[in-house]
Amino acid sequence: MDPKETREKAIRDAKCGMILDAAKQVFARKGFHATRLEDIAEAAGFSKASLYNYYDSKELIFISLADREYDRLIQELDRAVSVEAPLIDNLRTAMGIIFKGFGEHFALMLEISDVRCMSAEHFKVMAAHHADLVSGFKTKQTAMQSLFLGMVSNGRGRAEFSTDMSDADCARFIGSIVRGIMMDWKRAGQLGNAEQEIGLALSFIAHGLRVGG
Repeated sequence: MDPKETREKAIRDAKCGMILDAAKQVFARKGFHATRLEDIAEAAGFSKASLYNYYDSKELIFISLADREYDRLIQELDRAVSVEAPLIDNLRTAMGIIFKGFGEHFALMLEISDVRCMSAEHFKVMAAHHADLVSGFKTKQTAMQSLFLGMVSNGRGRAEFSTDMSDADCARFIGSIVRGIMMDWKRAGQLGNAEQEIGLALSFIAHGLRVGG
């Protein structure tokens, strides 16, 4: 890529970032359905016509925003989780980061974190028009599970726990606990006590139900 192309790409990326930053605030304030492209353009300091040079629909903005935020979360987790740390310590770190991110974007999550806020047909149309972006986002959604799997596998390798359950199933159930806590907050319409929830989750993971014990 020549210097001119590099410069043009940097400018375009910066403007896309401005639009997504504005969209995050507008979606959180007005809700997905009530938000118009004009609202996002105004918040970003663009005309609606110029906005179309970057995004042609609010659905594309939504999936691009979700993709970006997921990417940032995964990068933060990758930096914070250590292959040398015990499983419980890594889980505590990961849950702290995930719950913090969820809390910071809570108003937005209440509106657009669930794809059901779009009609199924509308989402299919968007997926057909932007297959690469939608496919990439779905791939990133599985990265979180891979992160838990890596923690579990490292912990088993150091004999930190003993179970006949496979590493993949352990990671799947741990991921379900994390998602369940966030879904409870979402249904309640308010954040819970993250530190308390982390403590309870780790206690359950470490000690289980002790059925018959």
